[in-house]
Amino acid sequence: MSQADLNALIVANIADLDAAAYHLDNRLQYEVGEALNDVAAKRIGELGWEGLADWNDDAIWAAPKEWLKAEGSPGDEYNCQFSFDSSDSVDGEADYFWLTQLVGKGQAKLGFRWSRNDVSKARWRKAVSQHTDLIADIRALGFVYGEKDGSFFLPVVIEPTQLSAALAEESPEQALGQPLAGAFSVLDRSKVLFDSLLERTILE
Repeated sequence: MSQADLNALIVANIADLDAAAYHLDNRLQYEVGEALNDVAAKRIGELGWEGLADWNDDAIWAAPKEWLKAEGSPGDEYNCQFSFDSSDSVDGEADYFWLTQLVGKGQAKLGFRWSRNDVSKARWRKAVSQHTDLIADIRALGFVYGEKDGSFFLPVVIEPTQLSAALAEESPEQALGQPLAGAFSVLDRSKVLFDSLLERTILE
């Protein structure tokens, strides 16, 4: 379709497009976000971790209690954590709706990013890059290694047809449950590897 034909089609359907965009941005995403909160809070509790499940207003993050900083330490409360975040897009283009990313149809994806909070990105990137064996083991679990900042990103993609069917039943958590349970299982299994990474780089 040419740009001129696309422009004409958009204007011809502008009222429906505007209504759909408003509904998606203000209602549908909120509903899915609340379901994300419920499922994430349940999984965080089952693992016995600490965290926050408040996607619509703040964030979703989780961390084992062992990663808590010593009392009185400056900066963030945890030395490191898993944060539900957006991946880097391939070409730098931004997605307008985060729901587009959640169902794997955007330029970027949503998922859990592991990063350190107690050291500068440049210092950490230099330290972690020396441990290629652990990087390979973590990547084998499904994480993508970010060479620019030394972070690790685990994509979480919800099958759009399953989410569509669940929304029709007014139960979006049905589509979110299994993929998020799988993701938290990977996070749990990755803890020992990240602990090893922290131990190796503590004095670097």
